[in-house]
Amino acid sequence: MRGDRTQRRFDLDRIWSSRWALRVISLLVGITVWAYVGGGLIRDASATLTVPIAFLNLGDNLTFVAKQREVKIELSGSRATIETIRPEQIRCSVNLSNLKSGLYRLPIEVLIPPTVTLRNVDPTTVEVEIKRLLEKNMPVVLSTTGRPMEGFLVDRIEVEPDSVVVRGPEDEVGSIKEVKLVVDLEGMADSSEVEVPVVLESSAQVTNTSVSPPRVKARIALKEGWPRKTVPVRLELTGEVPEDYRLVGLRHSPSQVTLEGPESALKGLEEVRTTSFDLSSIIGSASFDARLVLPQGLRALEGDRVRVELLVEERREKLTLQGLPLEPRGRGVFRGWRFLPERVDASLEGRPSALRAVKEGSFPVKAFVDVTNLVKRETEAFVQLELPQGVSGRAVPERVKAFVVD
Repeated sequence: MRGDRTQRRFDLDRIWSSRWALRVISLLVGITVWAYVGGGLIRDASATLTVPIAFLNLGDNLTFVAKQREVKIELSGSRATIETIRPEQIRCSVNLSNLKSGLYRLPIEVLIPPTVTLRNVDPTTVEVEIKRLLEKNMPVVLSTTGRPMEGFLVDRIEVEPDSVVVRGPEDEVGSIKEVKLVVDLEGMADSSEVEVPVVLESSAQVTNTSVSPPRVKARIALKEGWPRKTVPVRLELTGEVPEDYRLVGLRHSPSQVTLEGPESALKGLEEVRTTSFDLSSIIGSASFDARLVLPQGLRALEGDRVRVELLVEERREKLTLQGLPLEPRGRGVFRGWRFLPERVDASLEGRPSALRAVKEGSFPVKAFVDVTNLVKRETEAFVQLELPQGVSGRAVPERVKAFVVD
């Protein structure tokens, strides 16, 4: 009996000291540690999640603007719980009930699962601006870019719907000038229907305003034909108006023409000129037809002639000559005459070319008294001037005393 006990003890000692026993013991210890640590028995894990903010209980006909739309939540709990938690399990909200238009700083309420602990919220409050909600029906303004393929023109464009509903904060909706629909026609060769998003043209930034519907249909109908362009007419004038005339009016009709032809010929064309007219040949007001000089391939719908009217008036200038000697002319009763004063001035008016000839000495002006009908030895006589054609004038003084000289 005693020998059996000794034998069993020997067998147990041999088992515990064997390699297999040590391996089993190590495995059991590892499982225990894993269950203790990985199984959630240690509560020292943490995580930070970004969670969207829900804004609740906003009043009727109101909207809000908040720059902060997310909050960072720091949680702690068992490792197993922290590793599996998701932002959808956390609720962050701001209560907007009973608020009127204005600027507020409101607390953020956080609801978390009971298996975790809330350690930190960043931020804890959010700035919210409550605004009056405005809804406005606005027409859609059509605008096009590009051109159809050469040889095609736009016959018509139908927009459906032709108006949209703009909904948003009162200040944003009030800043909207128009709702624009931009349709690109570049290279189009067939009638078609496109759906295009509308564009809000505003004097301020629009970020919280919606449009319904956001996209509008445009039905584009094309027809065969050439594009047209209306440009001003430029008169081509050369030379100078003669010095005896002044150009006081110049007009032409039509003042602009509509050209039709290939896009390549119309592109970059800002005006169309006429054949040249020489101003140095005019001697008065005149009317005439001038021909348009058109680029190759273009035609003017109004015709290729322009009616030109020139309004010209004669220029008049003045000139004063001083100290002209008086001389007698004609056959009278007496032979010799003397005048007081012996010299007079001449006040002249006439064409610039004629007065220039007088100043240059090409046609000297002379002052004289016609003594043919003077029968008294001492009398008063009228002074006359010898003037070139195109010049008028008078002597200063116009009358002098005439004395017979024996």
